Formats: sequence, structure tokens, C-alpha cells
Amino acid sequence: MAILELKNIEYAYNERKKVIKDACCSFEEGTLYALVGKSGAGKSTLLSLMAGLDLPDSGEVLFNGRPTSEMDLTDYRLSSVAVIYQDFELFPLLTVLENIMYPMQLNGISEKEAKKEAMRLAEKVSLAEELYDHYPSELSGGEQQRVAIARGLTMDRCLMLADEPTGNLDSENSDNIFRLLQRLAHDDNKCIIIVTHDLSIMDKADIVCQIVDGKIVRR
Repeated sequence: MAILELKNIEYAYNERKKVIKDACCSFEEGTLYALVGKSGAGKSTLLSLMAGLDLPDSGEVLFNGRPTSEMDLTDYRLSSVAVIYQDFELFPLLTVLENIMYPMQLNGISEKEAKKEAMRLAEKVSLAEELYDHYPSELSGGEQQRVAIARGLTMDRCLMLADEPTGNLDSENSDNIFRLLQRLAHDDNKCIIIVTHDLSIMDKADIVCQIVDGKIVRR
């Protein structure tokens, strides 16, 4: 059963610029998707709609069968969906562990429990223990992206949307981050959707979804 469904989604920036047109697609757990399209095709717009950062003009985004238009979108983002950005979006004045702990503490989890879970997730994404007290500026790009992914795994969120997650990384770190996301999909049963221009990701994704003239076409 699909965890996320797009049903006849339409979205326009203004009356003359309809970027998403009657788009339909379904996404399942345990699968890594690549979402591709030309510049300006609407990839980031679609990601924002799936993440509950915006609502469609018409149609429905369904998470576990429930329209996002009927949800508390802040709660949806905190407990169900994570967005991983190309530029990491870490808090510069928080340490590695504090960055990972942040969503849990927003959800009322105690500092002790949040720290314990943050350490588990840091280990899961292969962050060395000596980095736990470091600040983002002291980390490599690959390490920062691992922190962002670990933060996205908090609250056992089952849907992860990644916007060009390897765009600021060298080829070695790009491969490592892709393998990590692939492992999270296949071994941990997450639904991973990657917005990308990276041909290597398109070649290795389970399913490629292309935006063409505002619609979604599976390749």
C-alpha cells in the first residue's frame, strides 16, 4: 500500500504560470525514488507539496490515506516526514548531537532520552563518536549531510524527501550518502524520494519519476 499519494495535483505560481498539472503518483515504503525533470519543471515545488510546506491549488496529497489539507502540517513535518536539503540546514550554534536532538525535544522528549536516541542515530549513519560535540563548521560536507540525515530519522519518520542531497559533495561522499539512503529504504523500510540532476542516482534508484509538462511520468 502506498504511504504517499498524489491525486490530480495542480499548482500555479500565478494565473499564467501553472507548474504542476494534474499530477498523479504513488510512493511506497522500502523504495528509493529519483524525482527528475528539467530546470523549472516543478521538482522543488512538488517536494514542498509532499513535505506539507505548501498545499496544492487542487487535488490531494495523501499521507497514509489522509489529505495533508486536513492535517496539522507542523506536526506532520515533525512526526512523519523529513526533508534533507543540499545545503544541510544545520543549526550552526548547536553541536552534532544537539542538531539531531532538536526535533525530539520539540516533541517533548526529555533531554536524556533525546541524547540517547541521537547517539544511536549518529552511529547508524556512521558518524564517529569524536564528532558528537563538534559544530557544523568543524565538519566536512559529507559529515554534515550525515547529521542532517540522522536528524531526519528522529521520531521514526517513515518518509524522507531529499532535495539534491549530494549536490554539494564530492563524488566519494556522494556515493556514500546515496548508499546510506539506499540502505535506509531497503533495510529500514523507509520511503526515500530524491530530487536530483545526478545521473548516477537516476541509474541506481529503484524507480525514476520524471516531471514532464507538469505531469509525473514513471520511467
